[in-house]
Amino acid sequence: MPAAITSLLPASASTPAQLAVGCGDGSLKRWTLAADGQASADLLAAPQAEPVAYTAMGFSADGRWLGTGDADGRILVWQRGSAQKPWIGALRPGRTPLQHDAAVRDLSFSRLDPSLLASASDDRSSRVWTLDFDARNLVISPDAERRLRHDRSVSVARFVEDQASPD
Repeated sequence: MPAAITSLLPASASTPAQLAVGCGDGSLKRWTLAADGQASADLLAAPQAEPVAYTAMGFSADGRWLGTGDADGRILVWQRGSAQKPWIGALRPGRTPLQHDAAVRDLSFSRLDPSLLASASDDRSSRVWTLDFDARNLVISPDAERRLRHDRSVSVARFVEDQASPD
């Protein structure tokens, strides 16, 4: 079985540590790791006949959202507590509103605005997606998708954010 890919969200004052694990059989689990050493798992996606090859994962800063990317360029967004189906991305078989043309290599939610999701891909682009969590969809507008072209595959995408408020 192919190796699993993981993402860890460290514990904070308001959120227990979480670990997401995507396995070679296409299953996806989110583990909640309590301070007392207890762990509980939510199965987000069951093993599949045609397994998903997860290549990227990232949590929102508050732990409410988990983004997953795969070898086919598909990005799905999962909500904590909504097991067995993605919150955003599973609209049509084979295509989602969040789609690269090649494997997704990295995902990162903005710490200051979790509706912004950055992705990096082998299709020589990084993108910033604007998500509408209430409508469970991608915001469709001229500014909603920012595609940044590069001359090579992109392996990492991160927001650099100043948490200091402007004077």
